[in-house]
Amino acid sequence: MKRQANAVVAGLFLFVALSVFPAFAEAIEITKTGFGYSHFAGARFGAWAMLGDETVTDGVSQPVELSAGALYGEFFYAHRIHPMISAEISIGVFSQGDITYDAGSAVYYYGAKVYPILISAKFYPFSANTGHSMHPYLRAGGGVAYGTRDAIDPYYYGYDYFIEDTETKFTYAVGAGVDWAVASQIGLNLDFKYVPIKFGKPLAGFKDYSGWQLVFGVGYIFQSKKH
Repeated sequence: MKRQANAVVAGLFLFVALSVFPAFAEAIEITKTGFGYSHFAGARFGAWAMLGDETVTDGVSQPVELSAGALYGEFFYAHRIHPMISAEISIGVFSQGDITYDAGSAVYYYGAKVYPILISAKFYPFSANTGHSMHPYLRAGGGVAYGTRDAIDPYYYGYDYFIEDTETKFTYAVGAGVDWAVASQIGLNLDFKYVPIKFGKPLAGFKDYSGWQLVFGVGYIFQSKKH
């Protein structure tokens, strides 16, 4: 009889333990730490190397050749989806500065700026070990390039006259880079990508603003997610 009582008590204890433990375990938050479980936001600066050289003229004036490179800057935010994948949005700008047109009897000055707005997937092939501080990645994505042009006509009735124009083009981006977590909340970034930008109409006398981008960045690493 005593053995039966002990067996019943043991069974009840086991039943309660099995019922309570899953809820208890679920209540405990398991924190996954490391850069592979964190978001990353910041700014990057560097160079845009021009690849396009197509010139469109009106038959009267001739624009000078675009410079081979331009300063480039962008803001970015990378949202971590998985230790091996993050989704990044970036908004950048580069400018060709003054582009001079000689129409024989007059000289005109144009300025062109292009704003690439991109959404990319960053794939980290070596992020199985999230404890490493350096995280190489491959990039692929797309978006739009928004271009603006300001034209100055110094011979318009004796006053400077501004003529503005804009163009928009859907585009894509491919590249690679590396994120480097130098501290728990500070990260560095080296990014290299190709972005083709060929507008349907000329912007400041040129259609093709395609180029390679090489930038160096610094950013803030958000606190790790909890699962």
